[in-house]
Amino acid sequence: MWKFWHLTHPHPAAVALLRDRNSTAVLVTTPWGELTGEQLLHAMEGKATLAAELAEQLDCPVIAMDDFFLRPEQRTAARYAEPGGNVDYERFREEILLPLQTGKPFSYRPYDCSTGTLAEPVAVTPKRI
Repeated sequence: MWKFWHLTHPHPAAVALLRDRNSTAVLVTTPWGELTGEQLLHAMEGKATLAAELAEQLDCPVIAMDDFFLRPEQRTAARYAEPGGNVDYERFREEILLPLQTGKPFSYRPYDCSTGTLAEPVAVTPKRI
């Protein structure tokens, strides 16, 4: 079950809901900028854990938004100033959202941070949840 949550402005109802789902989950209300490197790594590992649990429980593919980071040529101050500005939402729309609407198998190319390029295509078979 989900083990780590970061809440910047915790609403009592949200905290109660999370506690109801997992009474032992770690709820962090510290601003990201004040967390240590170890705490940040723990939070990032929690994303993968949650995604894996969802994929298993719902028997469906999970697509990581990390696969849609901006490519170097897209990184501008204006882009970063937008909400969600570090995400290539145009490519996400074209490669994920539009194909999902067809209900047919498709593929997308995840962004590889280590090479700064798009990686080999990943096949996705949509499922209803």
